[in-house]
Amino acid sequence: MASAAGVGAKLEGNGKGSDVTFGDYDNDGFPDLIVDNGGSITVGTYILYHNNGNSNGWLKVVLRGTGSNLCGIGAKLRLVAGGKTQYREYTGEHYMGQDYIPVHFGLGPATIVASLTITWPSGTVQTLTNVAVNQTITVIESAAKQTSAKATKATKSEQRSP
Repeated sequence: MASAAGVGAKLEGNGKGSDVTFGDYDNDGFPDLIVDNGGSITVGTYILYHNNGNSNGWLKVVLRGTGSNLCGIGAKLRLVAGGKTQYREYTGEHYMGQDYIPVHFGLGPATIVASLTITWPSGTVQTLTNVAVNQTITVIESAAKQTSAKATKATKSEQRSP
């Protein structure tokens, strides 16, 4: 159907396009896609689609659990920016791929994140306020059940894609 519509890529091999995952491989804040073209006896070509980005804002959140699991799998995030609310639940993986570790939020024209609330699997709740956009932050689970934390920019090693 895609080829009839004139979209998609015709590549050599008999892959079935069995999975797709996203990750910001060039660290510009815009998620890129990689297609796992396996799913049959003959593995097809893997495809990387680069996202050229735009002028919209973004925020990437790296979770570091202490009372929960190390990667924060199962954490629920609630972000408010530009008068809009977004929700994410970090699940970590799907069918034949691994999700990109930073939790990504596209922010449109928003210039500041009013609040980011993380509910960790342990029940700990952390809220960050007035977070700058267009950065990767690392949030370390605190021991307190309710806390307010200041966002800090991730180090260069933390900003690299997995």
